[in-house]
Amino acid sequence: MVSVSDSIVLDRSPAELFAIVADPQSQLIWDAESLKQVEALTPGPLGKGSRYRGAFSGLGVVEYEYAEYEPPTRFAHRSIVRMGEIYHTFEFEPLPEGTRLTHTSTLRARGLWRLLAPMMRRVMQNRLRAMSIAIRDYLAAQ
Repeated sequence: MVSVSDSIVLDRSPAELFAIVADPQSQLIWDAESLKQVEALTPGPLGKGSRYRGAFSGLGVVEYEYAEYEPPTRFAHRSIVRMGEIYHTFEFEPLPEGTRLTHTSTLRARGLWRLLAPMMRRVMQNRLRAMSIAIRDYLAAQ
């Protein structure tokens, strides 16, 4: 198992930041370098159990489920990819200057991917940092 985290403090309330980061349609904008397309697989409003299919650079088409959804403090995606299962948690901590966003991605590799999992740590860490920066830049442009 490989687990990495990244944190960033942003000048927004937890509720405002949660709404932007959790929404797959907003992610198409702030994460345009990685997420190329997204579609809902379940009807109704976004919440725990909602499922989506996204086309991601480097991963291809991935189906994911909101395994946790607790506005405005926390949500998590769970997805099965060719290398195993990825669980990505987002936590929103209120601070006097805004919100600390901490996100953690955990890969449970399967099969031969278990041998390569330690090498994935750097790739995963870079991806989380890129997401944090993309969110920061998106907010700054608004």
